[in-house]
Amino acid sequence: MNERATELEAEQARKVDYEDVDEVIALAARLAEADKDRLRIEDLERVGAEIEIPPHHVRRAVEELAARRAAARRRLRWAGAALSAIALVLGGLLLLARASLEQGRAEVERRRAQVENVVERRERTRARHEGAAPSPERDAELAGARAALE
Repeated sequence: MNERATELEAEQARKVDYEDVDEVIALAARLAEADKDRLRIEDLERVGAEIEIPPHHVRRAVEELAARRAAARRRLRWAGAALSAIALVLGGLLLLARASLEQGRAEVERRRAQVENVVERRERTRARHEGAAPSPERDAELAGARAALE
């Protein structure tokens, strides 16, 4: 009875739901299309035999070609990783440069505001003392306003 249950489960596992049929057929068609341009190793061995190449050399050549392609894929992955690392480093450097430029710009703005403030105070001082009689206090204040800009 246990064997029969296992056989029924295996039978159910080999069945495909109707909703999956289109997807299965489409995938099978793609696989068949991809296989059109490929030879089985047995066919390749027959071709090799026709030109007097032993089958073990054909199998070895197929394995070597697969190993070369795998190595090329590994090199590409390493190159991609290296390029990603370089991009990250450059991105970090750009962020640091931008932050530095922003700091410089803020410093320039602060100093510009400071100069504008001094000029404004100087103008107010001149306006306040305009037409006033000369005095040591007036002369000292005007001299201080002038010196603040130098």
